[in-house]
Amino acid sequence: VRVLIWQGAVELLASNPLRAVVGYGPETMFVAFSPVYPPELGHLESRQATPDRSHNETFDALITTGAIGFVAYLALFVGIFLYGLRWLGFLPEADAPGGARRLFLGLALGGAALGVLVPLALDHSLRFAGVGLPVGLIAGVAVYLAAAAFARPAGSQPTAFGGRELLLASLLALIVGHFVEIHFGIAIAATRLYFWLALALLISLGTGRLRLEPAPTPAQPVPRTAELSGRRRRAARGARQRVAAQRPVPALVGAAAGVFGALLLGTVLFDFVNNLTGDTAPLRILWRSLASVQLPGGRAVQSPGVAALAFLTWALGALWVLGEAENAGARLGQGWWWRACGLYGAISLGGALLFALVHASRLQPRADVGLVIYLYYAFAFGAILLAAALLPGPREPGEAWVRGRQAILYPLLAGAVGLMVWSNATVVRADICYKQGWDGYHRPASEALAAGSIDRATALRYYDQALYYYDQALRWAPEEDYYLLFKGKALLERSELTDDAQARLRDLQAAEETLRRAQALNPLNTDHTANLARLCRSWAAISGDAATRQAKLEEAARYYEQATRLSPHNAALFNEWGQTLLALGRPEEALARYQQSLALDNRYAQTYLLLAEYYLRAQDKEQAAHYAAQAAEVDPASMQVHSSLGYLYSQMGRTDDAIAEYQKVLAVYPKDYITQKNLAILYSQAGQTEQALAAAQAARALAPESERAGLDQLIAQLQAGQGKP
Repeated sequence: VRVLIWQGAVELLASNPLRAVVGYGPETMFVAFSPVYPPELGHLESRQATPDRSHNETFDALITTGAIGFVAYLALFVGIFLYGLRWLGFLPEADAPGGARRLFLGLALGGAALGVLVPLALDHSLRFAGVGLPVGLIAGVAVYLAAAAFARPAGSQPTAFGGRELLLASLLALIVGHFVEIHFGIAIAATRLYFWLALALLISLGTGRLRLEPAPTPAQPVPRTAELSGRRRRAARGARQRVAAQRPVPALVGAAAGVFGALLLGTVLFDFVNNLTGDTAPLRILWRSLASVQLPGGRAVQSPGVAALAFLTWALGALWVLGEAENAGARLGQGWWWRACGLYGAISLGGALLFALVHASRLQPRADVGLVIYLYYAFAFGAILLAAALLPGPREPGEAWVRGRQAILYPLLAGAVGLMVWSNATVVRADICYKQGWDGYHRPASEALAAGSIDRATALRYYDQALYYYDQALRWAPEEDYYLLFKGKALLERSELTDDAQARLRDLQAAEETLRRAQALNPLNTDHTANLARLCRSWAAISGDAATRQAKLEEAARYYEQATRLSPHNAALFNEWGQTLLALGRPEEALARYQQSLALDNRYAQTYLLLAEYYLRAQDKEQAAHYAAQAAEVDPASMQVHSSLGYLYSQMGRTDDAIAEYQKVLAVYPKDYITQKNLAILYSQAGQTEQALAAAQAARALAPESERAGLDQLIAQLQAGQGKP
């Protein structure tokens, strides 16, 4: 997958020299990549997915910021390595004589250049340049390190290596690990945060602006005051007070660590506690989130993974408490460790579980789940402030938090923090609502309908819930075309589930308005145009007026033409365009679209099925059979292919083959009533009345109420054929 994405990234950069210099901008790869999407990518992942990252920081930097931004990105890391090695003593100061600096830059940049040129010579393309460049850069730095370690001048003083240097080396290793990771994966917000934090610490330590505290010295006994004069007694008492003020108290360490532990554990629970089943009891929601995992089919299985992760987080905090108390330099009494751990455990577990229960109580059906982000912010900031108040350390007597003109800073600081929380949390709130709609209702309904494991009434309720949450997401992010896309998609899919013509028309009209708005916001997103085309096709299918039907099909064809210009390598769009042209009575043009699709991707089973159907309509059964066999060969594991083959074989008069195909579908989806119904009809045609009756009765038991009348008639006919009353 990555190699195909890198191949497309190279083609994208080569397609527009100006964009290669200035870039397409942040978060634009999803749209910019569509014209160069490799059809082979659809063999390895969903054909509906378009990469929004290249899984390689070099290509991501080139695509989003162009050559200008890429040079800045490369200079940043070269500078980090240069200064990091200088602070560790592997490079002399800038004004020192010798060519060490030039040697380092030559090896680093030369290695990066070789990392591009060697794959180009071997592969005759630049698709591996994004990996070769960082690998070559790191290899060049490693060669310099080896040379610097073994080529130290005679008589030179050894470099001191203490706590500062150990921390510098650790931070530099962290940054090197991040540099390697982002060239094979995606740099997310969390890893970016770690990188910039590590870089800030590295620079602060390297420049001397941040210094390590000296190791605590063991407490020295103070002479007994009874043996001293009055003045010396007062001095000794003051010394003891100053030492005590500077020495962490185990109880305070345990309490502060407990608050930090509650923050960390609460964050883990905030991330993993969810309510995909629509439960209303907070304790059950919490228990299911910790002890089970939801599989794609909706089935929950026991899994202690989340609970183990939470326990490990808590246990590491307990070890930290023990380590801090042990290293405090104070003389601790017997049983200090269990008192410190008990205080830590009570505060961390109590605080985190209380927060988790309140959080779970907000995850109710139809509740404004987006509010949980504000709850988390309140919990996090409250824990940070409380921990700051509890942290032990030297404090001057009578220390005041507010002095004179400084008082005005606190309201300003509070206002700035409030604005930051509001601006950031509003975006997150919208995304929470969207994900609740998609993961909680829309996707399960769509997958269950495809598997035939849900009735229409239940699916309609799921779509109603999904639309409620999409509306909530759009309330907080009204200009986000992605949310409009999914709302329009949900309306379009819901319209296909109802038999009420007026309700279907209302859904289609609402979907059209939503999708047009999404297209206006982001006209280069192929999905918006393609969904408008699908909308017009659905509208034409339910229209009883021939003129309206013709107009909607013509409109759909125009949208498909626009969509294929935006995504010229999308075989599925050419297939849908061909189906539309066939419905318009333009079979030659439809065949041309199918052939274009086949030329783009000869491993797409749907194209072969459509060609088989096309030739079946043209009364060319030989060609139809050929393409049907090709579909089965290309994707033998697809139940959709077997279902389509069952239909095609039944139309071709190959009843036994059709039955065999539908039986394959039933083996995977035993609750698909449509397959059972089709088998009942085929068994009846084959004269197997007993099997036909069993299939018809099974279909009736699984079918929604609206379908049962027709199945009752079929069962009655079959029973009459058997001579039963």
